[in-house]
Amino acid sequence: MTEQDTTSVDGLTTDIAADNDKTRYAVKPTSRAKPADTALATIEEGMLIKERYLLESKIGSGGMSDIYRATDLFLQKAGVANSTVAIKVLQQQFVDQPEALQLLLQEAHKTQQLSHPNIVRVFDVDCDQQHYFIVMECLDGESLEQVIKRYKPKGLPLKSALKLLQQIADALNFAHQTGIVHADLKPANIMVNRAGEVKVLDFGVSQKLQLNHDIYAAEQQSQTAPLSGYTPAYASPQLLSGNTPCVADDLFSFACLSYELLTSKHPFARLPADKAFEQKKQASKPAHLNILQWQALKQALQFDALQRKSSISKLMRQFNAQLWQHTAVAAAVLVTCWGGWYYYQQNQTILTSYEQRLADTTAEQQQYQKLAEGDVSQLLNVIALAETNPLQRDALLRQQQNKVLMHF
Repeated sequence: MTEQDTTSVDGLTTDIAADNDKTRYAVKPTSRAKPADTALATIEEGMLIKERYLLESKIGSGGMSDIYRATDLFLQKAGVANSTVAIKVLQQQFVDQPEALQLLLQEAHKTQQLSHPNIVRVFDVDCDQQHYFIVMECLDGESLEQVIKRYKPKGLPLKSALKLLQQIADALNFAHQTGIVHADLKPANIMVNRAGEVKVLDFGVSQKLQLNHDIYAAEQQSQTAPLSGYTPAYASPQLLSGNTPCVADDLFSFACLSYELLTSKHPFARLPADKAFEQKKQASKPAHLNILQWQALKQALQFDALQRKSSISKLMRQFNAQLWQHTAVAAAVLVTCWGGWYYYQQNQTILTSYEQRLADTTAEQQQYQKLAEGDVSQLLNVIALAETNPLQRDALLRQQQNKVLMHF
C-alpha cells in the first residue's frame, strides 16, 4: 500500500492529517473488532519484537502502518557497526483483515525485487504474536520535500538538483525495467541521507492500489484530504481518470518534482493536473534552465500523454547537455558551411579569371589570323598604331616580308 513513509528518518515525524499532499485512503467501518479481552498487546516504544528487534521510537505513521526506529539485537551482538533498522508494523485494527495483510506482504515482496542503491531496502517480513511487520533500511536524512522547503524561494542550483534527479531517474528506470510503475512519486516519498544519496520509497503496491479501491484503509481525521491511492498534485491526468498506471505517469510526476526542485514551486500551483488543464495552467521557465533544457522539461509536463513523447532517460540527457555543447555543435556546422562557401567563392574567382584569360588569348589569336590573311596596308596601319604586341608584330613582318617589300 502506498503510504507516507518519510518516516524512516531519524527524528522525523509526519503529520498526516495536516498535509493534503500525503497519501490518503477511504474506509468503510468494520464490525469485526476484536473483543477487549482478546485484544493484542499495544505496540509501543521499548517493546521487543521476535526477541530480536527492540523498538526505540515511533518516527511516523501511514494509512495502515506505524513506523518505528529499532535496534537489531542480533546484529548488535554480532558486532555490526550499524544495527539500526526501521520496523513498519501493520496497525492493530487491520490485523484480522486478510486483504490488509496481503497488501503488506505484497509491498515487502515487490520492494525486495527492486534491489537498487537508490531504492529503500527491505530486509525481512515476519509476524510476532499477530504483529505483522516489515524490517526496512533505516534512513538517516530528510525527505526531498524538506530539501525543497529549505531552498525556498529560488530552488536548488542546477548542478545540485541534477545530482539528486539522476539518482531518482536511475531508481525509476530500474523499476520500469523490472515491470513496476511507482504511480505515487512525490517529494515526500524520496529521502536524501547525509551523504547525499537518494532513496525512493513506496514502490510496494502503488500500482495495484491504483486499480482497486482500498476498503481496508483507515479513515483520516481531515475530511478535505484526497481519498485516493496517489497524490493529486503529482498524478498525471490519466491516473486521475482511473487509467492503468504506466511509465508515462511516472514521467509526469518526475517532471513535476524536477520543476519543484529547481524553483521551489509546483508547476501548476499544486492543482491536480485535470483541474490545471481545465484552467489552462502553464508552467513558466525556471531561471536555472537554458532554452533547450526547458523545452525538454515542458514536453514532459504535457497533460496529454501522447504529447509527452519522451522518457525519463531522455529528459535527463537533455538536462545534462549544457547549452555550450549545443552551441559548439552549431558553431562547427557554421564553420563548415562558411568554409564550403569560401571554397566555392574562391573556385568561382579562379574560374572567372581563367575564362577571361582564355577569352583574351582567343581574341589575340583571331586578330593575328586576320592580319596574317589580310591586306598589307591594313597590317601596316595596325603596326603603326601599336595595336599588337612586339612578338606578334615581328612574327607578322617576317611572315609577310615579301608582301611588305612589294608594297613599298
